[in-house]
Amino acid sequence: MGRVHEERRRRQRSDARLHGGSRRVAGHHGKAPAAAAVADGGAEDVEQLVTYTVLDVLGDYPEAVEADLAHHYPEYGAGGPVAAYWRGEITLRWLRVMVEGLPPDGAVARAARGHHWTQADYHRADDVDLLGRLVTAFLNVNRAENSPEMPYPEPVWRPGDPVPEDPATAAEEKRLAARRAFEHINAQVRPEKR
Repeated sequence: MGRVHEERRRRQRSDARLHGGSRRVAGHHGKAPAAAAVADGGAEDVEQLVTYTVLDVLGDYPEAVEADLAHHYPEYGAGGPVAAYWRGEITLRWLRVMVEGLPPDGAVARAARGHHWTQADYHRADDVDLLGRLVTAFLNVNRAENSPEMPYPEPVWRPGDPVPEDPATAAEEKRLAARRAFEHINAQVRPEKR
């Protein structure tokens, strides 16, 4: 199956080149420069291949990218690889490769997800939920016949779920709503208070 898929991809790339489509060169999308131009030092042609900028590489969370790069590549010194790029010590392609290779648990991933939970945290929450349900089921099966059934526990909060209400805050809001309703009814019944 893999061989058929690779053969199909090879044919598609070949057809695209025959019909004037772009091909990938040295990690960049765009037209390939003439071999003679590159051999003669035609750096202008090579620069035209770059279809992304440093802003594209840094993405939507540039501070998080810079923090991750400085953490994972301390050998680039002050400012990390981003500063090394601006000093001309590394290429934009190498900076892109470093950014694409950042780990899934770094600052960029946390910024993109909007929370710090990892897959392991989700698994632990699932384990806690399952254990709570199993214990409750065991206690319900083995309870005395005249005792009430225990309710199943609420699932553990996960990112994306509504924030659970604080019981004290919910009780206070309920009390204030009841007070406002009482005052509204009194205002209608006793018009002299207006």
